[in-house]
Amino acid sequence: MKNQVSLIGRLGKDPELVTFENGGKIVNLSIAVDDSYKKDGEKIKQSYWINLVGNGNVADVITKYFVKGDQIAVTGKLKVRDYEKDGEKRFVTEVVIQSVVFEASITAHKAATEESSNEEVKE
Repeated sequence: MKNQVSLIGRLGKDPELVTFENGGKIVNLSIAVDDSYKKDGEKIKQSYWINLVGNGNVADVITKYFVKGDQIAVTGKLKVRDYEKDGEKRFVTEVVIQSVVFEASITAHKAATEESSNEEVKE
């Protein structure tokens, strides 16, 4: 089995770029993805918040081209990591971005200054 996730959602806030002393970069962001189901014949809509992280070229591209409210399409893999805070072990589930798909409609508001087309950027 392959660990692969594809998502399309909207950014809940501007991406946060972190640059390390060695020049490495990561970007942290969260997106809202919509889902719906029927309950007692009524359509119920629900949004889920998904944490994403990207590095290298992906971090640069996301930071440069995406802001709060933008729609983004990503492919990546699911990762669970743990850390300790206040003596308590905590777990975080996130998607590690492997590629970002640019669609003309997603980046239309930036097309005036940059060339924009259906383009995929990989890590």
